[in-house]
Amino acid sequence: MNEFLRAAKFWPYFDPASTTYRETVIKKEVGSFGGPYSHNPFTGVDGQPITKIIAHSNNASTLCGLEVFYDGRSSGLKGARGTNSSSIVLEEGEYITSVYGYLRNIIEGVWFTTQKGNTVGAGNRAPHYARHLFCADIADSFNPKLAKISGSYNGDTIEHLTFHWEYID
Repeated sequence: MNEFLRAAKFWPYFDPASTTYRETVIKKEVGSFGGPYSHNPFTGVDGQPITKIIAHSNNASTLCGLEVFYDGRSSGLKGARGTNSSSIVLEEGEYITSVYGYLRNIIEGVWFTTQKGNTVGAGNRAPHYARHLFCADIADSFNPKLAKISGSYNGDTIEHLTFHWEYID
């Protein structure tokens, strides 16, 4: 509903006697996606942009580790290094606008897409048995930016993921 009514909020500012419009940063969480377990929680880093993501998968093509870099510094590997890894280094001004993945009792795969169309992730995109797809997006018209990722892990499994978005209103 906010997406459809967004333009209406500007009408009062067409009056010359009105106060100046001020942009505000809106923060939204999407998730938590995952199963019933929560062993080692992590929170991400506030106030610093995501600059790199490395996603690890194991021989079973399941996500086993995730490492997020905030302002060039790693927040630490969550999970384990796998036999395969994919990474994306965000260019100046590039940011993540879309996240989707598969889960069962754990996060089995996750993919990130930027506003420039670059995509990176790990896990199995073509599951052999029924998995649940999740999409953690906010409407594109808000021009959202992924600000941080929180969740939990245990050994070589990612148990939960929550995606923290920001956009200017």
